[in-house]
Amino acid sequence: MITLTVNGGPPTFEVGFVEDMNIQDALEAAFNASSDSKILTFSLQFYGNSLGYLVNMVNETYDSFIAPNSYQPFFYWEILLNNTPITKGIDNTKLMDGDSVEFIYTRFVPEVHGNSTLAVKFKQKALSQSN
Repeated sequence: MITLTVNGGPPTFEVGFVEDMNIQDALEAAFNASSDSKILTFSLQFYGNSLGYLVNMVNETYDSFIAPNSYQPFFYWEILLNNTPITKGIDNTKLMDGDSVEFIYTRFVPEVHGNSTLAVKFKQKALSQSN
């Protein structure tokens, strides 16, 4: 079994493990197993072949993309696999039976998240807003 949890979100989902399953497969399985599509919604964005797909919305809460020169905090969806932040997209992160995946809406802090998928999201949005 794979356990998926959305911090502050719906109940925990458990989905059956399948060989070569990735986080995207597990997330889609949780959605398909839900009896009510309003219990779990999500949106993905593609960040190129080397990284893959990252989650940018869960249950109608989107990553925040405020102008990079503002003093506003930036919040992004961070994904933890067995309590460790993932370093690749959800389609490129393989799972093992018994894994736990947690989706956390967290404030981006450059000193903390400098080499994470959150930093990739921040840099991508900063570039798109400067054009």
